[in-house]
Amino acid sequence: MITQLPAWRQVVFTSLKFGCKLLWDECCRREYLDSVEKVRDMEGYEVYAFSIFSDRFCAVTGKFGEYPEQEACMDQMRILKHFLENSDLPSQDRNQFLNGDGPALFCCSLVSSEDVQSAVIYVHLLAQNLHYIRYGTGYWWSSVQTYRQRYRWDIVDTSLVLDEISPDRAHARRVFIRKHGQASRAGNPLPECLKDLRQYSLCDKPDK
Repeated sequence: MITQLPAWRQVVFTSLKFGCKLLWDECCRREYLDSVEKVRDMEGYEVYAFSIFSDRFCAVTGKFGEYPEQEACMDQMRILKHFLENSDLPSQDRNQFLNGDGPALFCCSLVSSEDVQSAVIYVHLLAQNLHYIRYGTGYWWSSVQTYRQRYRWDIVDTSLVLDEISPDRAHARRVFIRKHGQASRAGNPLPECLKDLRQYSLCDKPDK
């Protein structure tokens, strides 16, 4: 049985590819997540999942009320701009990004609780697809560690996903992590809900 998300809760998957290895070290990744938190506090969206890599940032975010794909994509660009303006990114890395081809941003609205779960699992296991690690659930720079209770990333809200599985939070975690294992063994294929990914048009890169 498909459980449609209520009209007052809208959720979007986004994938922002930087076009270069912008976040090649751990300090940059932490600063980028600081920017995610700052923009979240300003714009009022929630983060249900993320994975961060040297060349991209993928997330499942949402809001109470209207949250069209365009707004979700604008939030991702606000995060990138905040990072570029406030981080200690080395000048050579900043220049490489600003003088490159620019970022590419993809998005897709999620319409059911099952879609949200599938998208979250896909985001969590991307490290496996990108050959960062053999099993995606072991990747540190991902909200999967919060769902597994291995590390608490404060920007992540797990309630939307886990509450739909079971009112027993411990049971919900076990069930959800078991689903990760099933997807991991299958090679983490792109779920049906993300096969209609659209590229968001970026007129300009963030300001230099």
